[in-house]
Amino acid sequence: MFFRRKRGPMLRGQTSGEKFLRAMLLLAVFAVTGYLFWVQTGKNMEEIQNRGMIADKTGTLTKEEKKILREMGLFLEQEFGQDLKVVVDVEPVALPELDSKTIFLGLCPEERQVLVEVPPLVRSRLDAEFVLELQTSFFSPYFDSGDWPRGILEAVKAIIQQLTGINDL
Repeated sequence: MFFRRKRGPMLRGQTSGEKFLRAMLLLAVFAVTGYLFWVQTGKNMEEIQNRGMIADKTGTLTKEEKKILREMGLFLEQEFGQDLKVVVDVEPVALPELDSKTIFLGLCPEERQVLVEVPPLVRSRLDAEFVLELQTSFFSPYFDSGDWPRGILEAVKAIIQQLTGINDL
């Protein structure tokens, strides 16, 4: 009972050509499954890496706006070695503990609160008036029109423009 003749894989075919074809199809199934697993894992890793970059507790930012913010964050990381963290909350935003390479932009649209924190290295490249304007008056027109998500995109764009010295992004 336990010592029967061992069988090979279920590649029984009438001819050697049929056996070969079945073996190749089995390998193709494994190859396609492995490739699809690799693609899905890559997408999940990208999402996990970007999860901490944008936190929208209001649920107002669209997928497209989040995608644009992620792309801007990746640009900041690749070009300047700086991380971007954007927090939109329904309650007043408190400044989290940040490292020396994170640009933080926090908003509470209901309270019209804006909190901008840039690392010292970035602050030396930005105008002091620019950072003050971001915190005080930059978002006022966007809050008035109710289009503060566009204001976030414009603020990050303005930071990138200041850092690169390019004014026509």
